[in-house]
Formats: sequence, structure tokens, C-alpha cells
Amino acid sequence: MNNDEIIKNSHYPAYVVASAGTGKTELIARKVEHLLIEENVDIDKIALITFTNKATAETIERIKGKLYQAWLNGNKSLRKQIDKINLAKISTIHVFCDNIVREFAMEVGLCPNYAISNLTLEKEKIANDIIKDNYVEKIFETIPMYKATKMLVEIEEKASDKGIDVIIDDCPKNAYWDSLRAYFGKIYPIYAERLEQCKLELGKITLNDLIKYAVKLLRNKQIAPYIKNSLEYVFLDEAQDINYLQAELMKLLIDYRIKVFVVGDEKQSIYAFRGSDKKAFNQLINYINDNSGTKFELTTNYRSDKFIIDKVNNLFSRQFRYKLQNLNFNNQELVAADNATYTDKAIEIKFAGELAEIVENVAVNLESGKSPCYNKIAILCRTNREVLRTYQELLNYDIPAQIYISKSIYQSKAIIDLCKLLNCISGGGVLEKAELFYTDLYLSANANGITEKQFNEIVDNSTITFKENGIISALHENFENCNLLNYYLKTDNKQALANIQRFVEILRDLSDDNMTDMEIINYLNVMIATGKDENQPQVDIGNAVIVSTIHTFKGLASDVVIINEIDSNLIKGQYADFYYDTQNGLSFNKNTLIPNLNIENDSRFESMKNKIIIDNLEEELNIMYVMMTRAKKKLILRSRKELDKVKFHISQTENYASYLRWIYKI
Repeated sequence: MNNDEIIKNSHYPAYVVASAGTGKTELIARKVEHLLIEENVDIDKIALITFTNKATAETIERIKGKLYQAWLNGNKSLRKQIDKINLAKISTIHVFCDNIVREFAMEVGLCPNYAISNLTLEKEKIANDIIKDNYVEKIFETIPMYKATKMLVEIEEKASDKGIDVIIDDCPKNAYWDSLRAYFGKIYPIYAERLEQCKLELGKITLNDLIKYAVKLLRNKQIAPYIKNSLEYVFLDEAQDINYLQAELMKLLIDYRIKVFVVGDEKQSIYAFRGSDKKAFNQLINYINDNSGTKFELTTNYRSDKFIIDKVNNLFSRQFRYKLQNLNFNNQELVAADNATYTDKAIEIKFAGELAEIVENVAVNLESGKSPCYNKIAILCRTNREVLRTYQELLNYDIPAQIYISKSIYQSKAIIDLCKLLNCISGGGVLEKAELFYTDLYLSANANGITEKQFNEIVDNSTITFKENGIISALHENFENCNLLNYYLKTDNKQALANIQRFVEILRDLSDDNMTDMEIINYLNVMIATGKDENQPQVDIGNAVIVSTIHTFKGLASDVVIINEIDSNLIKGQYADFYYDTQNGLSFNKNTLIPNLNIENDSRFESMKNKIIIDNLEEELNIMYVMMTRAKKKLILRSRKELDKVKFHISQTENYASYLRWIYKI
């Protein structure tokens, strides 16, 4: 079935298995456009769920453009839809759930004006108090109290990220590790209860709580019909990134006969570190099948050279193994687009070559006879540490480079400082005003000869401006009076300037959505508390190589992709202090938790060890697939070692696993 047939197909629930470069996000947007333009579905009845604000904004702009063009072409009935597009339910999954929970907050025991926070300080204090109140000498002879406190918090947070409940089984207390499990089994319910009480008292919940309460409301037979009546269609993009509770949310929507359309690719599931689980995705797919769902496939890759596609197909059609155990990778053959180029040796493996020399040669050859073209090259790494190491290596050889970062704009000091100002001038007290003397606003004012008294007057005047002319006027007044933008120019803080420019754009967009100034400030505080939204704008330094982790670069592409350090061992440092899942319960890793003590290993952890390795390596396979499919014209795989040395290492070490071990034969 081609894309046009999928777009017009009216059978739900449905899911699309969409491999890399096949245009899955465009498919969803076109399907929504078809419903709005051709079938006259009201935009109020459609929800489109994404996993980033960037994807949300791009999708809204695309749909808005299509609606406007259809209106210009004579479909005047779309005027109402165009007017409502900025209020449409096109959002991240957390915003989608927030809209549900806000409306029915009291039904689940929440204050309607609850705030969203990560509650870091509160969690640490609660855990610390509980550990102190439940001192057990035998345990704390071996494990420091601070580490036990940290583990108690992390058990809850990791389970919450996965969307699972924590139930620590009651074990026989005849061994050290069983005693430790029993200890956490005793104190964890106390911690969970106090944390919930703390949330109620403060009127705060976490991002993960939004999903939990939305699910709770959908399970309520009295309230669910009201939610159902406000929705007819729900589209979920990047579904491979969901956790178990998010999968449960989608199942409940299917139960209420809402037309659910899911797009995802198990092979591109690479966010286990933040709670996503391909098993949750597969559970959702199985549920769709059990409810007479329809499966579609997208296999035509519109991104890459045919040589690259052929080699990727060849590589991933193999059976990957670790110590004779098969790794699971559900390969789906890609098909090159009709207009795809075919370039011999579009994939190369470079052994023991200097990275800078490789980059220089590629940059020169990209634009023959012209200046080196660096900005069509992306170097992809597995870790932030590798990104920094690679970036510095390029700078050492005078190759212009730019780190592509994923840090939220709401975690940047410049924006946090501006939000402190807004909290102060919108009704803050003495404490909020005192905070301003630790911001760049005061530093810039002070550098410009403004005294503490004059700074206080500037803030007081901003309060008046805020009340009379609104949030943006008050900010611009501060920029001018504190000389903030010139301060960032003089200190060459280009990122802060770019963040402020984007921040003002965000404020204008929120104002255009008819949010009041106080609603905007509350929204900004939520964004700062969560820190999981709106990536910082990239500061364009012109003709420069991009250096990025694959997790940041996912969804993007480059003419030339260099995968660095493919000979690195993939399983070093993979073990955490503890593990918790619903099947195996709580287990402890002695080698990181108490490495120097003469205590036998936790047998439960030892029994899970191989599974942990297999899960990690299966995700590494996904990462390798995503990396390789980012390249449009050329893919270079760089090993620090000569091939003969790697082969020798393989022959001597059976548990050595690297991208090179998997791919050097291609």
C-alpha cells in the first residue's frame, strides 16, 4: 500500500512500521491534513502527540500552511480551522496529559492550579529523614547513608521513568543481600507515601505524574466519557519511545473507540536511559492487533545514497550474536527512492587514521576547487564525553567545529535569570528581589556603572511596566536599562544572545495563544522545573563540522556522516549500583556498590547479568542503525586501531563487542 492509500485509509486502530528516512512524520501530517481538508473533521477532535516541542512546532507550521493554501484555493470552510490551529491538540505527550488532568484535577485529588516540578530537593530530604529514622547498623557498616539515600530516590525515579510501580518482594533475611532487599522493601512504601503527601501539601506533581493521573482519569467510568467526547482521532509519532504507562494510556484510548494511529520503528528505540522501552511499544502494537488493527509499512528511504542503503540492508540482515546468544533486531529492508543516487564506495572504513585528516580530505572533496566545505559533515558519537574529546581534537588541528547540543533552553543561566526577574516583577517579595543580585542582569548593570540602589529602581520600574504594558515590554525595558545584550556581546556569549532571542519568540507565541501574562510565567516555571523541553537554538558559526551524540542528532541528517571510534568496547561501564524491574524485582551490583568488601555477589543480580548485557547490546544495535541511516551521500566509519589489531583482540577476547566487530566485513 502506497502513502496516498495509507493517508486515505479509514480503518482504526492502525500502526505504521516506518524505517529510517521513510518520511513517517510527514505521513502523519498529511493524514491530519487529509482529515481536515477532505473529510471536514473539526481540528478540535484531533490530537497529534509528539515527543519534542521542535516536532510539535514544525508540524503545526506545516499543517497551518497546507490549510492556508487550501483556503486560498477556494475552500473557505477552512477559515475556522485556520483560526484554531494554534490551540489545536498538537503537543508533546506530557502537554496532552496536562490538558486532561487540569480539567479534572479535583476528581483525582489535585489542586486545579498544581505546579509541575522535579521535586529534587524535597525527594532528597524525605529520603534522608527516612534513612536516619531507620538506621540499621549491619547495613550501614557496609553502605554509606548518603548512598542509601541516593538509591531510595533513584528506585522511585527510574521506575517512574519506565512507567512501572515499585513492589519490593519480602525476601528471607538469611543473607546480606536479602536483608538489604528487605530493608528497602520496608522503607520504600514509607518514602512513597511521604512523597505523595509532600506533593499534595505543595500543590506540585512531576511530569511522570501527568501520565499517571491521565490514565487514572481514563479508567474512571464516570469521567472517561467526557474525555472521549472531546476526541475522535489520536495520532502518536515516534511511538518506539514510549514507556509502559504511556502505552497503557494509548490502550485506554483504543478501548473507548477513539481512532488511534501509531507510527514508530522498534529499530530506532534508543532512549532506554530515560525510560522508554521497546517492549512497551510492542505491547501496544500487539494490543492494536488484538483489536482488529491494521498494519502498514514504510520502506522507501528518501534520504540516503543507494550504495549506503544496500550496505545497511546487507549488514542488518545478519544475525548478531554475543557469546553465541542471538541479539534481537527486527530488520526491515529499505528500498531506495527512484531518484536516489548510486555512488561507489559511499561507505568507507578508515583504520588508524587521524580524524582531522579524514575530515579535511572529505571537506576538500565535497566542493572541488573551492574552499573546504565543513558544514556538510556531521561526526556522531555515542557519549557526551566522546563529543567533547572529538570537538577538542578538531580544534587542535584548526578545523572549525560546532557541538550540537540538546540542553534545554530553560536550563540556561540567561533564561533562568530572566524568569527570576519575571517572578519578581509579577508579584514577588523580598526573597525574589534578593535573588536578582545573583543574576546576569545585575552583573551587566554593575559592569555599566549602575549601583545597587539604581538597580532596585530599575526593577521597581519594571514592575510598573509589567502591570501596564505586559511581559515583553517589561523585559525589553530591562534589557535596555541593565545593558544586558551589550554585556553578552562584550563577553562573547553568543549562546545567551541566541537563547534570549528565542525566549522572546516563545513569549510572543504564548501571547498569541491567548495566554495571560501570569499563565505564561507559570508555564515558564514549569519548563524550568522539568528542564525537558525546547532545545537551545544552535549558534551558527558558519562553515563548521557538527559534532553530536546520536541521541541529539536523531531525526536529522547530513551529507557526510562520520561515526567515530567504532572500535570502542560497547559494554564497559554498563552496570549500575542496582536494578529494578517488575519481573526480577530489586537486585544489587556488589562490584559498584561495595567493591572492596568480602561479601559474595547478589545471586539475583548475577542471574540477570547476561540479560542486562543483551538488552544493552540490542540498544547499541539500534544506535548503530540510527547512526548509519543519518548519512545522505557518504558514510565514514573510523577505527582508532588497525584492522589486524582489532582481529587479534577479537581472537583473544570473546566478550569484546564493538561496532567494528559487527561491521568491518561490509
